[in-house]
Amino acid sequence: HPDHPDTAFLAFRGSQTGADFGIDGQYDTVPNPLDAKGGLTEKGFSKYFTGLGLTESEDRNIGKKVPGINLYNTLKRLARTQGIRHLVVSGHSLGSTTATMSGAFAVQTQFFKTVKTYVSASPQVGNSDFKTWYHSLTDVDGNLLHEHTVRLVNTADGVPDTPNSVAPKPNKVYEHVGRQIDFTADYSDGGKNHNPCCTYSYALHNPSNPVNPDLACDFPQDQLDDNSLLPEYEVEHTDNPRKTRIFVLRTY
Repeated sequence: HPDHPDTAFLAFRGSQTGADFGIDGQYDTVPNPLDAKGGLTEKGFSKYFTGLGLTESEDRNIGKKVPGINLYNTLKRLARTQGIRHLVVSGHSLGSTTATMSGAFAVQTQFFKTVKTYVSASPQVGNSDFKTWYHSLTDVDGNLLHEHTVRLVNTADGVPDTPNSVAPKPNKVYEHVGRQIDFTADYSDGGKNHNPCCTYSYALHNPSNPVNPDLACDFPQDQLDDNSLLPEYEVEHTDNPRKTRIFVLRTY
């Protein structure tokens, strides 16, 4: 960011494909991929996260070539090559679970002085032991990560109640981490209640009246056209408000 040249932003998208939704529904618990003694995490979310690549090797052991560089090398390059000292991690829905674990991973690498995590519509990631582990993490400057982990939640959105709300009884073990800030915008439509742009983003910009009167949900293209801060993005428009996407065109 030109005004904060030592700060980088790492963002993860939510579920879009059948494979993504298949990942969401893998409710079994597995050992925390970042610390075997750090509690249990949801199997699907953990699989998605570890597929980002957590070692210097670019071999992610998934049987096919993956474009771009992996997460570990991305963070290392930001810190060691571009001089980034502060990292802000964000995501929506499935991307929030990945962001939560990526924030913890970034703290573990000690590449950055501070790490903050801001997510929206996040499901629960792990069990109570995972929460205890997560709440013990501190960045290089000594800040507790959970005190800088904020979850934005629409109370009319059912996704933040998952996996507990939909998992079989033996798997209802999940708990949220960090601090929740909520609003209520009920459109009597699960997709609209969960929408990242028209619902969650709208609420951020209109906190006193978060119900969006116009859910046409076109991304503000003019802001991209006129904003030199976003030259590496393009927007795919669609009539379906749940399908508006931003694609990163350049990998750093």
